[in-house]
Amino acid sequence: MNTIEQIIASKTIKQAAERILALATKVGQPMADPAKYVKEFKHGSPYANQITDSLLRLEKIYNREQTRQWLERKQPMDMLNRAIEKQEKDLAEWFDKAKADPFHQLSWGGAAFQCAAKLKVLKEVEDHLNGNVNQERWDAIMESLRKDVLRMASSMNNSRSTSQTSNLAEDCLMAAKAEILDHNWGVTSEIEYWFKERAKLEAEETE
Repeated sequence: MNTIEQIIASKTIKQAAERILALATKVGQPMADPAKYVKEFKHGSPYANQITDSLLRLEKIYNREQTRQWLERKQPMDMLNRAIEKQEKDLAEWFDKAKADPFHQLSWGGAAFQCAAKLKVLKEVEDHLNGNVNQERWDAIMESLRKDVLRMASSMNNSRSTSQTSNLAEDCLMAAKAEILDHNWGVTSEIEYWFKERAKLEAEETE
């Protein structure tokens, strides 16, 4: 049972009044006479329904405004840039450690290949978006990555290099592309959630 239902079920007049006034103030729609509604609600008159309707209506408006503000604060390009910065930071830290002990660090070089591959893919996505983020463009990029992964996987046994490091780099690149296609992975999950919430908001505003 959510907060609204609890208030309605318990008929806690003070809570109902405070909730109405708080929500009304936040969304800029103060009630005409909340005290009257509260008084009538206490005596079980038809105004009880008006309080209930007002609570639900204001809650919906408030939640919609909260979503709109979140969408403005959490832009997909910002999410992508943060993911890029993280990989750049991790890669820089790896090279710093390599300066101190090159042999030891190179023995764990796979981590650097993985990080560099993720960085390469994220920057390619950033370039393709070119600051113009919409669902259609995002879906097209994801489809292109999916085709790349299938192509790379199908040619893996036929086009292997004699260089082990080159093969490792290609394997890490394919893994990075596959990872960003995972709907549950970091920045991909965040961006797709952003699109979902924006579509939901747009649908509600056209009702």
